[in-house]
Amino acid sequence: MLMLLSMMMVMMINILILLMIIMMIIMMIIMMVDLTISIYLNLLLFRWGYAIYSSVGSLDLECDESLSLGMTKDMICVPIILSMRSEVRYDFDKAWHHLSTTDTSIIQYSAKIQSSVSAKAGDPDDLKITFKILMKILKETSFSKYIEVGARFGKKGKNSAGIY
Repeated sequence: MLMLLSMMMVMMINILILLMIIMMIIMMIIMMVDLTISIYLNLLLFRWGYAIYSSVGSLDLECDESLSLGMTKDMICVPIILSMRSEVRYDFDKAWHHLSTTDTSIIQYSAKIQSSVSAKAGDPDDLKITFKILMKILKETSFSKYIEVGARFGKKGKNSAGIY
């Protein structure tokens, strides 16, 4: 009986070692594709945020409804520490300005929206943008630094004064 029990313990230990080896292999694979996974997760969080902000009373994950620039900035700045929000808003405005002056499809879209009667009030934050435009801002402009993998901002970030 004691011999049977010891054989079972050895077998259990071998199984645990095998599981640990398999987990280490999986972790190594995940580390190799970490960049892709992390950027995808960041963009997925922006999709969820856009869906929540743009579809009041429902959750439209297709993100068919447009969202104003002001609401988009609010969505982005909610999880950011208060002292950094103005910098992030400034960077977003800079990225939007760059995209709206260089990308022809955005220029045409912006001109079409601003020519409507409701947009003539003059506040740029009232301009409605689509989820596709938000993705362009996040991927193709200088604002993409905020979704880089491993980027830290705030008190311990690379742009900080080093106060911990």
